[in-house]
Formats: sequence, C-alpha cells, structure tokens
Amino acid sequence: MLILDFLSWWYGAGLQKRFASISRMLTKNADRFSLGLLLKSLFKPFRQIDADSGGGGGIDVMFQRMLGSLISRFVGFFARLVLIIVGLVATILELILGLILILYHLLLPVFPLAGVALFITGWTPNVNF
Repeated sequence: MLILDFLSWWYGAGLQKRFASISRMLTKNADRFSLGLLLKSLFKPFRQIDADSGGGGGIDVMFQRMLGSLISRFVGFFARLVLIIVGLVATILELILGLILILYHLLLPVFPLAGVALFITGWTPNVNF
C-alpha cells in the first residue's frame, strides 16, 4: 500500500508541484529580462543627454540635437537587442532544463526497478580500458 500511495502522490501532486516550480522559474526569467517591454521600447533613445527639446537655436543646434538623438537611438537599439538575445537564450535554456526535470521526475521511480532487473539478469556493462 505504501508504494501505491507514494506513486499516486509522485505522479499526482508531486508532478503538479514540479510543473508549478518550472512555471515559477520561467515567470521569474520573463520578469528578469522584461522581453515585452524591451521589444516595445526597442527604437527609443537610450538616455537623452540634452533634455531641452525647445526649438531655440540655429541650424547647427538643431543638427546637433538630431545627431545626439540618432546616436542615442542606435545605442538604445543595440543595448536592448543584446538584452533580448540574452533573454531569449536564457529562456530557451530554462525551457530545456524544465523538460529535463519533468522527464527525470517521470522516470525516477523506474530506476530502482531497472536496477533490480539488471541485477537479477546479471547484466554488467562491458568496459574495456
């Protein structure tokens, strides 16, 4: 009876807890990188050096502001792009880790049975050094 209770918990509530922990891990990763926010603000300026957007000044001042804004947008684009790529790689790695953990969770109770079966049959690995 104890083994049946363990297996019903393992493949029932235990598996649900495993899925919940993987879901929390992915949620934390999404919060850490904020990929949606980074995509929305991809072409916005990184940090404006000149906060004054008044129309005063000559053509050289307007050109300088335009050039500063353009450079700031390029810096912001590349900084956000790098963060998006790193975030996507981290998300993919965590998804792979989550799948491995689920597979491990599903197969773990089978390992002792396989060990006993291998012991009974007398199978040994063929190791030639």
